[in-house]
Amino acid sequence: MFAPFRIQRPLSKAQRAALPSTRSPDSYAERLLKLVPAEAIALYLAGRGVITGSPDPVAGLDPQSALLGWGILGLVIVVALRWWGTADRKLGESPQIGAVIVSAISYLVWIYSLGDSFKDYGVHDPKLGGLLVIVWTFVVPFIYRGSRDDVSVI
Repeated sequence: MFAPFRIQRPLSKAQRAALPSTRSPDSYAERLLKLVPAEAIALYLAGRGVITGSPDPVAGLDPQSALLGWGILGLVIVVALRWWGTADRKLGESPQIGAVIVSAISYLVWIYSLGDSFKDYGVHDPKLGGLLVIVWTFVVPFIYRGSRDDVSVI
């Protein structure tokens, strides 16, 4: 599979009747794994440990600025990786913009739940952050089911 993060939506009734599908739709668990960017969250947490684990500044920056920059870099990585990972150039399928946006929001929800830069700007509520993670992670695979492939009905 060339597009590892591409989410396969079930075919419509007309498409199923016209063509036997060789691609099966993604299950809830598969969509969950593809929409929550665990690799970027782990990258953020590892960098966070380096930034806050020592009183020495990173690249001459105070810890708050370094964490903000690290968080923004993580967001850029999420968008770039999902953009690449939802496109299938061999089949001529463009990136799934919806999956890219949902993954970016997922990353921001998880980072918000940790506080960090959000505390520095006075916009962090730990209980809200925890509830957002629970609800967003549970609900988003039900809402975003992928893009429907363009299959012409003969």
